[in-house]
Amino acid sequence: MSHWNNKRERIEAIIQLLETTPEPLGATDLANELGCSRSTASRCLEEIKALYEVNEDPPSSGKYWMAYGQNIRNVRLHPYEALTIYLALRRFIRQTNAAPHFMITAIHKIIQAVARPELVDKLVAASEYLQEHRTATETHQQIWTQLIDAWLNNRVVRITYQKPGASEPFVHTAEIYLFEPMPYGDGIYVIIWSRERGQRGGNGLRQLKIDRIQRVMPTSETFEPRLELDIDRLIQHALGVWFTSGKKPPERVVLRFAPDKAARVMESVYIEVEEKIPQDDGSLIWQAQVANLREVQYWVLGWGAGVEVLEPKSLRRNIADELHAAAAQYV
Repeated sequence: MSHWNNKRERIEAIIQLLETTPEPLGATDLANELGCSRSTASRCLEEIKALYEVNEDPPSSGKYWMAYGQNIRNVRLHPYEALTIYLALRRFIRQTNAAPHFMITAIHKIIQAVARPELVDKLVAASEYLQEHRTATETHQQIWTQLIDAWLNNRVVRITYQKPGASEPFVHTAEIYLFEPMPYGDGIYVIIWSRERGQRGGNGLRQLKIDRIQRVMPTSETFEPRLELDIDRLIQHALGVWFTSGKKPPERVVLRFAPDKAARVMESVYIEVEEKIPQDDGSLIWQAQVANLREVQYWVLGWGAGVEVLEPKSLRRNIADELHAAAAQYV
């Protein structure tokens, strides 16, 4: 089954093939690669030849290739900038467990701008591995496409969402505002206004992990954005992506990190509003107003005995119970 839904996508795919395939390709080769008819591939090829420099080799053979990167040849990166792009792409590739097709093609396009062979080769190999082993299912790709189309066109959708621990999925009548990656892990969230959750003056802003969405049903209704979303302000109290609602303000969290962990904590920024206070004994007091204690709990557990929860008592108790239960498995 072909992944290419329209002419633009087919043309971009052909350009990528002409740039990256070792041997020149003809219309039949392209048709086989794309899963389309030879006539369709030929028409796309003619449009590409009218816009870009396409090489025929040998002459009059009907076999073509393109110089790698000319599709974005106006982008010029300093080597320092190229390394920045490399690091961003490497992080994305390593953290993504199910990439929709458009994400993979975007990676290939951006790779061209890096123009540093020692970096390009590694990125190409990593993206090919992603494409072969960690692509999204057809259902997941369709969900992504429907969400993005609704976001671009301010169109209301109905989202069937399975929240962890819930016995049944919940259906949100949703206005889509933005997408936000999880800083730790591979989750990507869509930020919506849920009309069901926002009834009677409530705060309908919700963050839904896209992997947990079971179905997206487009509607014919459009909406006018009801708020100007400042994402950085919204998640300033989030260790991940969980933000506060008007009904539940951020909660003060105070942790003491052991001396052997203090330097590592100082190296990173975990939350925008955090405060770190070095102690005379080499330990570190970390404190912040945090939106969601569950995110903090998972983070704290990852430090093991290297951290102690000082506040709030509820979090301290939950951590103690979890550690006791874990230790009991090894008795």
